[in-house]
Amino acid sequence: MVFWLLLLLCLPLGNAHSLKDHLKIGKKGDYALFQQGKLLSLLHIRGWEQDIVTIEEITLPLYEGKKIQDWQGWIQKGAPGSTSWVVFAVDLEHEKLIEAFSHTKGAFLQVSSVNTFFTKLLSLPLREIPQEERRKIGPPPLGGEPDRRSLWKPPMTVQGNPVPSPTFAVYSCSWPKDATPLSEKTIALYFGKNRPFPFPFWVEVRGEHGAVYAKILTAGSNLQAPFLRIPRQCPRFISALQERGNYYFLAVLCPSYDQEYCLEYLDQNGTWRPLAFRWEKETEKRVLRIEKSALDSHAQALRFSVKDHPERSCHLLRKKKQEMNSL
Repeated sequence: MVFWLLLLLCLPLGNAHSLKDHLKIGKKGDYALFQQGKLLSLLHIRGWEQDIVTIEEITLPLYEGKKIQDWQGWIQKGAPGSTSWVVFAVDLEHEKLIEAFSHTKGAFLQVSSVNTFFTKLLSLPLREIPQEERRKIGPPPLGGEPDRRSLWKPPMTVQGNPVPSPTFAVYSCSWPKDATPLSEKTIALYFGKNRPFPFPFWVEVRGEHGAVYAKILTAGSNLQAPFLRIPRQCPRFISALQERGNYYFLAVLCPSYDQEYCLEYLDQNGTWRPLAFRWEKETEKRVLRIEKSALDSHAQALRFSVKDHPERSCHLLRKKKQEMNSL
């Protein structure tokens, strides 16, 4: 079901209208329970930090979901019967996924390959489907006869109560030919027209062999999750200290959302002291350049941390002169 979350987070909806705009009207606690086939997926806006929205997705089998009457109580108990509980942090300003953490596995998920999918989704133009082109109820009229069929509408349920005569704004796009599951398929999204809500009430992916859809069984607000916030990763050394000329070089893997770091060395008296450095490469896998003269020959260890967050750090221990190994 993670695929549906990525789809919902990324699709642009026309020139002046995007899903980003829909998400911005969402509030902490807004949620939607989607069904796709025999799976249920609970999407929940966990909170905001400026332009970064945190959304969690809890997946469970349909037969388990049929037993649940109180979704708030279920999530507070740790979502028993669920098969996946993943939290995503999405930077809306830069339109990218910056973090993904699985509570089920207790581990971070790789986001680099997912962001490639994000980039492609963001480049697709969507258009609002006019009423005359929208899906209708019943067979089409015979040649020459006017089409008096009613528009087909998905159901809308809010806080467990069906909404009578709901209205929808419908958008679509066509996916180009590639190696993804969306190759050459048409995507349609049904948003509530007179009821602002961050998620579409119906998502449909149509291809040559029929359609696959995800529908909201119920939507609401004020849902509270037991986990307070998504964890943040620590930087990590990925090389030993390397000597070239008048410099030492050190490779480090840094989270994409952190920009400022501190480097320190542990002197022979057990005191951490600041150590100046420059970036040799500034990608996710970065390389630090340190002047030889700046590093005390008696240094016992190096510590690299996120600025103002010393608890998010990594260390190198020196075993002998000019040799350090990561810890």
